Amino acid sequence: MSQMFWGLPLRLLVFPAEFLPRVMGGSLIANGLAYVVMAFTALPLPQHVASVTTIASSPLFGEVALALWLLAVGAKERQPVATATA
Repeated sequence: MSQMFWGLPLRLLVFPAEFLPRVMGGSLIANGLAYVVMAFTALPLPQHVASVTTIASSPLFGEVALALWLLAVGAKERQPVATATA
């Protein structure tokens, strides 16, 4: 249940970021919705947790994609921006 509280700000920051692909932001939003569905299914319908987790587990790969992207692309050194001097 706690994952949906830290996850929403992460998703809202990743989606408009220019250095991350927008597809990744969308997948993280789907990931956050999957956490919400799984958390709120466990409370009123505990007998259906296994089936809902199986169905909602595919969007959870958005976090893995973010981690792999940050390891592969986020670690590249950026070129310094040239400033014009007058």
